[in-house]
Amino acid sequence: MTDTLFSRRRVVDLAELSWNNLGGCGEQWRHFFDLLAVLHSEQRMLGRIAGTLELVCGPDDEPKPDHATWSIETAPSDLKVLRERVAASTVLLRPFTARLNCTPIVLLSDGLLHITDYDSMEQYSRDHATLAPISDAAPIDGLTPWRIEDANEQSSLLYLDISFGVPTLDDGMWAVARSHCDLWLPTRLDGEPNLPHGPANAQLLADCIQRVVRLTNAQHG
Repeated sequence: MTDTLFSRRRVVDLAELSWNNLGGCGEQWRHFFDLLAVLHSEQRMLGRIAGTLELVCGPDDEPKPDHATWSIETAPSDLKVLRERVAASTVLLRPFTARLNCTPIVLLSDGLLHITDYDSMEQYSRDHATLAPISDAAPIDGLTPWRIEDANEQSSLLYLDISFGVPTLDDGMWAVARSHCDLWLPTRLDGEPNLPHGPANAQLLADCIQRVVRLTNAQHG
């Protein structure tokens, strides 16, 4: 059994990516679409990715613009629908924030993941988060790959927060891979060594992030 600590109060930033000086709202959309496509190409590692996108609706100089929230996924058919929906809008749509929940591969000693609530040090029930075996994946450093399934806004152990600058001030885009648990850390939240799975999962995620950086021309760190 693998034990991991989970904290609702603490957010662990695992990786930070940025795209600067994009040249306006149109370039923000282009880079966002490119990022979604690349994330989908990493579905072997990240699994199904789904979440929400918050939009600002109306011109940049609107003092009190409307906001909208859309559900999004990264599959090609979903990305096509998103592109068409943005293009068909009769008002200016500017991306504001996005939250993408992942169903990633994790390396564990077995298929049992015990989650302890670090805030209260009591067992934290997560009945809706399950592990699925990966039939064609070989063990890595003696650890078996499993996929965390059924991630959503409340249960996702790995997610990406994406934010967009205001075009008139700072038209960049930023993405941060985050977690509330220590599955991807070499050191547990309580300061103890997170062996053997922590360093292995950290390296697995780092390799994935490096591929995303390369394919999207992002700045890392």
